This record gives sequence, structure tokens and C-alpha cells, in this order.
Amino acid sequence: MESAIALRPIDPELGEVLDGALRQRAVLAQVAALAAQAGELIFVGAGGSWASSVPAHFLLNHSESPVRCQNIQSGEFITAPPPQLGARTVVVASSHTGSTPETVEAANLARRRGAVTVSLARDADNPLANASQWHLTYGSDRTITPAKHMLLGQLVEFLCSGSGQLSQEVIDTYDRLPSALQDASVQSEPWLSDLAVEIGRHDTAFVLGSGPNFGLSYLLSMCYLMEMQWMNSACFNSGEFFHGAFEMAQEGTPVVVLLGEDDTRPLGERAVRFLDRYVGSQLVLDSRDLAFSGVLASARPRIAHMGMSIMIARLIEHLEFVRQHDLGQRRYMHKVEY
Repeated sequence: MESAIALRPIDPELGEVLDGALRQRAVLAQVAALAAQAGELIFVGAGGSWASSVPAHFLLNHSESPVRCQNIQSGEFITAPPPQLGARTVVVASSHTGSTPETVEAANLARRRGAVTVSLARDADNPLANASQWHLTYGSDRTITPAKHMLLGQLVEFLCSGSGQLSQEVIDTYDRLPSALQDASVQSEPWLSDLAVEIGRHDTAFVLGSGPNFGLSYLLSMCYLMEMQWMNSACFNSGEFFHGAFEMAQEGTPVVVLLGEDDTRPLGERAVRFLDRYVGSQLVLDSRDLAFSGVLASARPRIAHMGMSIMIARLIEHLEFVRQHDLGQRRYMHKVEY
């Protein structure tokens, strides 16, 4: 008889991992300077690594920075590379292990075209790092997406500053985030436990998110619920929910709504009102419920998704426990040729 899966403790190295992202500020400043000079920044990744770049892509494209930005799936980048790819492009390629074949190939293609290549991975000893000129690392197998958000968020702030220097407000905000996010992981623990019990009662769940949180809705649905829990799931932009997907909203099918603090929040609030009225229930994760001690209210719209990523990463560990389905269990991934 197999032994029961215990609930994992909150990552005791969470704060240390996030502090490590702060210590790479000098490298981020250099990468930002190259991107500002080039005028074109492209994020490349697959699965959760593609999703981890969504907030940076969104925030940069909704700023006054003159740097153009794209977020492209690795396979698409290889088969249909952007025509402008070349010496005036910086490519940030992300893969947790640094061994995702299509992402490594994308970095090699970019380098052959003359682009500046930057790897974003757990460490700098892997094929992706070998294909890249610059390296960003986070050194953890548990605190992954939040660490990527910390690194890419600072990169965006450098590009938005215009002067290549971070304001004291931005520096203070990021310096306080490791502690604030540690507190958020503790604060949200009872909510996530209850949410996992509700989701875990079903075989299907939909996830809605918008703006910086759309990547997290994709991560929760595609990578966590489908890949790691073998549940039926789909994610939708909160605004697009009303263009087809809401016809599937019914009692007994959880809809998880991620509410952020950026300008797209009303899209999620509209979905919540609809679900309340016609289905009678919805499951909400709202970053406004997090204290973010020491963080100025004016900074919250730009960093709130990091608190959401902390909650999403912990939610799947609660689901592992509730459903007794090991997160590492796979049918195909890394088991067969594909």
C-alpha cells in the first residue's frame, strides 16, 4: 500500500531565494542598458516559463518606455522567427532546468542572428546558459515563478526609468518584497487550504485572469491542474470569458478568478458578479487581501502579481495533498519521445 502524501511545509528558503534575485540587480541593469540601446526585447519560453514572462511583457508594453516587447512561445519563435530578429534585439530565454529543447534552440537561433541572448534558469550550468551571453538565476526547485517575477520585474523597472537608474521608491519596494512575500505565504495559508478542498472535489476547473495575472491563470490551468493533477481545465482572459466560455459555467464546475490590482481588475470583478448571480458561487484569489507590509500603495499595481504567484505556487501543493496526486507524476512528459 502506498504511503499517504503529506502536505509540504512552506518553502523555508523562500526569502533567501527572493533575496538572491535582488543581488542580481547589477546584471539586470546591464541587460536593460543593452535592451534600451537595441530597442527590441523578446521573451521566449514554453509552458510555465512562457507564462512567467507575461507580467513583464504586459507592464513594459503599458509603460512609456520606447523599447518594443514581445513574449513568444519557443516553438513559434523557431518556426516563425520575428523578421526583425538580429543585432538590435535582446532575447531573454527562460527554462527552469535550462534544458527545454525548443527554448535552447530558440536561444541558439537568436545568437546566430546576432541578437544578445540572456538565459533565465535555475542555474547557469545547462544548455540554455551555454547558448546565452548573460545569465539570470534563482537556484530553487520550489520558488520558481515568484523568483522569475522578481528578476523580470526589476528589468522592466530599469527600462521604464529612462535613465538606467532605479528610483529610491522602486529600490525600497523591491528590497521589502522578500519579507512581504514571506508574510503573504503565511497569511494566505488558510485561504489556500480551503480553496484546494473545493477545487479538489471536482475533476474540472476553469481559471480566469487578466493583465499581469493572465500568465498565472495559464500556469494554474495548463501546468498545475492539467499537467500536475491530471484535471480537465482551461484558462481564459477575464474579458474573453463572456465570449463563449461563460456558457460552460454551472453549479459543480469551479471557476477560479484571479483578481489583481492593475487597470484590468474590473474585467475579473465583472466575472465574479456574473458567477454570483447565475451560478451562485465562484472561487476568488484577490491580491488586495495581502498585507504587503512596507510596500507603498502606489507600487502595488506593479508588484501585486508577485503575491498572486506566491499563492498559486502554494495552492498546487495543497491540491497535491487534498487529491493525493504527486506533483511529479507524469504519463508522457520526460517519459516518451514527443
